[in-house]
Amino acid sequence: DWLLLAYGVLWTFDGVLGTVSAHQHLSLSEWGTAAGQLQFFLLYRSLKVTLRTGNERHLALKVLFVASGAVALLAVMEELKVPGVINAIVSLTRSPVVGGTGGVIRATGPFANWAALAGYMLPLIFVAVGLGLGDALPKHKKTQVGLGLLLVLGLFVTAEFSNILCLLAGVGLLGVRYRQGRMVLRWLGIGAIVVAVGAGGLLAQRIDAQLSTSAGSS
Repeated sequence: DWLLLAYGVLWTFDGVLGTVSAHQHLSLSEWGTAAGQLQFFLLYRSLKVTLRTGNERHLALKVLFVASGAVALLAVMEELKVPGVINAIVSLTRSPVVGGTGGVIRATGPFANWAALAGYMLPLIFVAVGLGLGDALPKHKKTQVGLGLLLVLGLFVTAEFSNILCLLAGVGLLGVRYRQGRMVLRWLGIGAIVVAVGAGGLLAQRIDAQLSTSAGSS
């Protein structure tokens, strides 16, 4: 929880600092973007605080993970350019274009941009990892692992490096907290293989664009 809060606050601070440094100002919608990484953390916290019984929390988790699995699958299908998916996403988000910068196509899922999709995925992955390490969901292990890997792949196809780095740091800290560092390292290795197969080309293009000497825009 603290890691997610720190990440969201630092994201907002970085956006505000950049605006002040450039002697510009943020519109109302741009403030929403600057603070956008906090919204899904607040959704998770509201559920955690208000749902008191075990049955309520289990139901909420089922709804959250079924929905997030559908979102991650949509993002992966978008990245694979499955026929009809991109047109459906444009229709859902009312966005004039689904794409990226520097020639890199970055998945957005049902959101208007890839940063929002990454911000949606990150808290849910941390919750899933925490539940798994705490052995809170002993049933349907294969389904849980498959869903977890799908969520991770859904995050990686956004090619949002700040979220990806935060994910790696957070999973490592959770492994230490639950005293299961070796198992976490093993699963990180498996996840790295899945990501390399599913999103390796995208991340390589994204790194090339990030390190380009030409200035970006927007």
